[in-house]
This record gives sequence, structure tokens and C-alpha cells, in this order.
Amino acid sequence: MLWKIEGSETHILGSVHFTNLDPLRLPTTAVEAFRTSRHIVFEAELSTPPDSAPLLLSNDTTLKECVTDVTYARAHSHWRRLGLPVTHLPRFKPGAAALILHLNQAAKNGYVIERGIDRVLWDRAARDAKRRGALETIEAQTTALTSSPIAEQASMLEYFVNGDLGLSALSSRVRAWMHGNTLPFDAALADNRRRWPAMSEILIDQRNRNWVPTIVRMAGDQERRLIVVGALHTVGPIGLPRLLSKHGLCLRPRAWHLA
Repeated sequence: MLWKIEGSETHILGSVHFTNLDPLRLPTTAVEAFRTSRHIVFEAELSTPPDSAPLLLSNDTTLKECVTDVTYARAHSHWRRLGLPVTHLPRFKPGAAALILHLNQAAKNGYVIERGIDRVLWDRAARDAKRRGALETIEAQTTALTSSPIAEQASMLEYFVNGDLGLSALSSRVRAWMHGNTLPFDAALADNRRRWPAMSEILIDQRNRNWVPTIVRMAGDQERRLIVVGALHTVGPIGLPRLLSKHGLCLRPRAWHLA
């Protein structure tokens, strides 16, 4: 899940946004790429808190109107179990409610954003006085998370509340990342495309396409740089390695051995 763009000093690292790894161990090749890079680029600025407005439904709509009674009841039950303010639940879009439930269930089991690969590298870059950058604004990222069709968002919430809120899938992906195994990420992306095609197009495919011109330009300036994106952005036919190869760049996979 680490590539070097040949003919440049740019590496791309696939990350997991929140883990239970404490301390976080990185592949030796990624440690070296980070150490020698002057510029560390992330999906978005991690120091900027996201605006909550895109997560909320319009004033005349409630979550209960967007999902089935059974889905809402189960979401409400999980919400209370996790200690979240139940008065807030009706205002959230289904996708936002699913994400909040997922994040809180993950945190309850030790998978936290503070131990995510990108967050750890963001903090290390600040500590080491490296220049930090972003491929998109935090506003664009938040909007992408909640702009998919309400029907697909409702389907995702239903899927989460009828299972373990995505915990087992997250655990599987973290284990796969530790071994540099892309297959579970490929499988997860394919499953997401089948269940929620419009959401996958907005969250993954279109954002990848948006980032390509910036990455191509960065690869041409010969600055030592590490680009850190979610691992789902690096797999599949619309993954960054495939898209960048269509723009004449050759990405060479690097060895994956945890330090």
C-alpha cells in the first residue's frame, strides 16, 4: 500500500483513518519516505474541524421520515447504548447517523482517529517541522460524505444497525493494512459499489479524479513528498495508481515490512 512514482520524489501511502494500533508501527519503507520528505500531503487539513451543517437534514425533515420504523428504532437503540444525546438523532442525515454510530462503536473498542495513520503522520509532520498540505478542503470532504442520495444513505444506516455498526469490517481492514494486504480493501470497495453505487462514485471515484491533476503536478516538481490517502482510494479500476498510470505516470509498489 505504498507506491513511488517513478522519475519523481513522490510516494503515495494508503492509510486507515482510525486504528487500535498503539503505538502505530509503519512499514520501514514508509518510515523512510516520511523521513526524507519535506512535504506531507493529506486528503484534507486535519487541524480544521468540519462544519456540522452538511450532516443535518433540512428543518422540515427528520431522520424518522427517511428510514423504516425498524431501522430508526435500531438506530435509536444503538445511539442510546453508546451514550449519544438522543435529542440530536432526528436531525442527522442517514449517512451522517451511520458514520457517527460507526465512529463511536469503533472508539468504544479502541479504534480511534488519534491512532489513525494519517492523524499520526499529520502530528509527526508538525513535530518535525515538515510542510503539510491537502488535496481538498475539509468542506469538500464533509460535503462528499453526505451528498449521496438519501435512499442510499438510508440503506447504509440499515446495513450498519442490523450488524455490528461496521466494527468487524474495520478490524479486518486494520489487520490487512498491517500486512500490506490489499485484497480486503478491494473486496470492501466492490461490496460498497454493489450496495451504494452513487455513494461510491461520490466518495471514492470522483474525489480520485479530482486529485489526479494535483498529484501529476506534484510529481513533476521533484520535491521530496509523501501523499497519504485512505487505502480505499488506492485500489480498484478507479484507484489512484490506475488513474495516474493513464496520465503517463508509472507507480512502483514498495516493499511492506513493519518497523
